[in-house]
Parts: sequence; structure tokens; C-alpha cells
Amino acid sequence: MAADSVNRGVPLDALIALLAAAMVGTGKPVQSVSTGGEEFDKTRETPYMTVVENGTSSRDSGLGNTKWDNVFCYEQVTFVRYQDAANGWTINDVSDQLNLVDKWLRDTIANNRQNSNWSFIGFSEEPGQRPPMSQIITDPSRGCVMEIRNIYIRYIEA
Repeated sequence: MAADSVNRGVPLDALIALLAAAMVGTGKPVQSVSTGGEEFDKTRETPYMTVVENGTSSRDSGLGNTKWDNVFCYEQVTFVRYQDAANGWTINDVSDQLNLVDKWLRDTIANNRQNSNWSFIGFSEEPGQRPPMSQIITDPSRGCVMEIRNIYIRYIEA
């Protein structure tokens, strides 16, 4: 049988759909979720999220010579508009938004550890590992604060 490895774009699409369903809409903390990088778009409402591919690790699954145990890494970035005292938007408002998005994101990942799209999802490559800290970057010149973290999806080919 010929190999037919999964395209890492498939779990990415599922991840974006999950985040959008769980975190975008009335009473939810995010305005939109899309693929994209770390460029802040001043025309978009914040907070918003982007997710991009950030690498792949594959090893023999032991289930046959054409199957892989894959870990796909995706970089997730939350963008929040920087403080704007003239419009009453303070650094505390920025912090409150980041804190709310962080909580909702962690809850969403925890509630979807396994499903039909992946064998495991989390903030570290292996379950039980301490993940690296997210990074919060304040960039007044671009008018935003960003929180950046990795999300790992393990996909064992059947």
C-alpha cells in the first residue's frame, strides 16, 4: 500500500474552526480567528486571533510501514489594540482582554483534548509536559499587544 500521510493543513483547519466556534460571537472574547502571521491589522476589531503552521515532527507509529505518529505545531497569536488614553482604553483594559482570551483558550483546548480530528491537543508536545510560557509583546509603534503561544496537535495515522 502506498503512503498517504495527513496534510498538516487538515488539523489546522479543524483547529481554526474549533477556536472560532468556541470563542467568536456574542458574549465571547474574540472578534475573529484566521490563518495569518504576526502583523497587526489596525483595521480589524480586537481582540482577534491568528494561527499558522510552525513545524512538524513525525515518527514511525509502529502500526505498519506507511503510518506516522505526527505532532503538528501551530503558532497562535492574540492581538489586542494598545492603550489609547484619548479614547478611554487603558493598559488595564488591554490586560483584562488578554486574561479573558487566555482563560477561554485554555478552557477550549482542555474541553477538546481528543476528538475525530486529533489524538491529542495541548500546549506542549507530549501530554503531561510543562509547556513553554506564552510570550506577551507590547508594540506601541504598531499599536498592539500580542500574546504568542504554541498549540500542539498529535495525529496518529490510522
